[in-house]
Order: sequence, then structure tokens, then C-alpha cells
Amino acid sequence: MGKIISGHDRSSAIDKFILESIAAGHQKDLVTYVAGKLGLTRQAIYLHVRKLIHMEKIVAAGKTKSRTYRLKQDTHEINLRITPDLEEHVIWEQQIQPFLPEIRKNIFDICSHGFTEIVNNVIDHSEGTFFRISIMQTPLSITIGVEDNGVGIFNKLKQKFGFEDEHHAALELAKGKLTTDKQRHSGEGIFFTSRMFDELAIFSRGFIFIHEKNDWIVKTEGAENTIGTLVRMNIRFDSKRTSQSVFDEFATDEDFGFVRTMVPIKLAKYGDINLVSRSQAKRVLARLDRFQIVLLDFKDVYTTGQDFAEEVFRVFILAHPACPLQSDQTNRPPPLVLDDGNADPSR
Repeated sequence: MGKIISGHDRSSAIDKFILESIAAGHQKDLVTYVAGKLGLTRQAIYLHVRKLIHMEKIVAAGKTKSRTYRLKQDTHEINLRITPDLEEHVIWEQQIQPFLPEIRKNIFDICSHGFTEIVNNVIDHSEGTFFRISIMQTPLSITIGVEDNGVGIFNKLKQKFGFEDEHHAALELAKGKLTTDKQRHSGEGIFFTSRMFDELAIFSRGFIFIHEKNDWIVKTEGAENTIGTLVRMNIRFDSKRTSQSVFDEFATDEDFGFVRTMVPIKLAKYGDINLVSRSQAKRVLARLDRFQIVLLDFKDVYTTGQDFAEEVFRVFILAHPACPLQSDQTNRPPPLVLDDGNADPSR
């Protein structure tokens, strides 16, 4: 952010920059940091900080020289038993909505959609006995958490579909149209919800799956104490995203069906192992014939083997001419195809 010189939004812009700075980790020497960034005096920034404290948007602790600041957090928690008569929309309307701040309609709609989708999954799929709901608000964003004591989402997917491990289950979950109960669910819930929120993280039995800024991340540390599944969704109050815009991105104008998907190719990688084999390619390509348009996202994938590339871009395309593959290479070079020594030169 450059220097703030003039304008009717000047005061609000300064306030927002202070809040953003605290969120970014500048809790110490906040006044000096902001003053330097904005080209204003320490006294001017201090007046804004005092105002934000009075408005209960930030909290200060410590003496003047060692004073630190944090964003004010308001938390609401509910514990519920899982029973056959539970209805997610009733929980939302009666126990969650009254505690929400006045927020723009697009944020409200996204929160409503994500909450009801995830709670419905808990009721229908978790096989647990209870779950906990948490709503945490700061001046910048809202975070919704839903945690159950069930069998764990990745564990259940492995057992149902015979996936090799949690990593394999995460790849299939990212594609969409994956459900353990086809009679009642389409498998679209997490796919669309993850793209509506700024961040969606799934914690389950030592495995973490995160969608953030159009990127997928997997971790194997930090969820050891999650007995069942914890889904945490965060969105900023100033987000311009709408639930409808996300639906439109992956549907067609004709029937508004779920016809388009994006596959993060890097989820087929394990550690530093390159994508070289046909078996790796077949894992990427599994179930893609259920979509009309498939976008292959090669972010963080810079090399592939010849067998992998041939299976994706020749064998699959010839077998499924009605399912066009598109390669997303925005701001990155296309993956270099390496001769891994195993390719058959006669093919």
C-alpha cells in the first residue's frame, strides 16, 4: 500500500491498513511500522490505534515500549449430538445466524452454503455421535469450524473406494463428484464450498488438506489430535466472491450442471517423486470421463515423464474424445517431458 495523501476514504484506509498489519504479524512496534509505510507521523497513527481499541476492533497488551496488539476475536461454540432428526438448515437459522454480524449478502450466502453442506456431511457420513460448531469473527474475516468424532473423511473414502492412502483420497476429493452415498449426495459439496471460501482446511487423523488462493496443499503434521474430521472455512468480509459465480464457473449455460472440473496435478506427486509412469497418469485421469471439460492444473509441476504425458495427452484423449483436456499454464512454463528410459519408442 502506498502513501495515503488525500481522499474521503483516507481514515478508513488507514484503519484497514492497521488491521491488516496486525493480521500479518506486525503486533510489536505497530505504530512505527504503519507510520513508516504510510508516510504519516507516529502521533497520527497512534490516534487511529486508540480509536480502534475504543471500537473494540483491536486489543492492546503490555506497557508502551513492549506493547503488542491483536485483532479482537468473538467466538461462539455449540456442541450437538448427532441424531436422525437433525436438520442443518434449522441449526443455521436458529443457532448460528443470530450470532452473525451484519455482513454483505454475498458473504452471508457463502457462509450459509458452506455451513449447511458440511453439517449435512457430518449428519449423513461421519458415523459419529456428536459434533462441535465454532464461529470465530475478527474485524477482517469470519471462520466457521465443524468438528465431529466420526471415522474420519479420508479414512472412510479409502475404505469405500480402495484408495491407496489419504493423499490419493485427497486427489479424488479435489476433482469433485465423489460421494460414498450416491442416493442422497452428488459429491459436489466440498468441491464448490472450497472454492467459495478464501480458505478451506480439512483436518483428519494426522492428515491436512487445504484449498487456499486457488491452490491445494497437503500436510501430514498438525492434525494428530483430530479424532474424526474438522473442517475449517474462512472468508474475508471484503470478499467480492459470490456463491453463484463459483457455480457458474463450473457449469454450462445450457443446463447449469456440474460439468467442468480442475485437477491439481501436483496432488498425484508424493514428495520429490516425479510424474513419470502410466499408473500415476491413470490416477490423475480416474473419473474424468464424468465431466465435459477438464482443466489440468500443472502448478508446481515442472517435469513429467514420457509415459505419463503420453497416457494423459494421447491415450486418454483418443479414448474420450468428448472430454476435452485443457492445460492451465498461467504464469508458468509447460511441464518438460523427460525421456525416463521406460518409454517404448515404437509407440
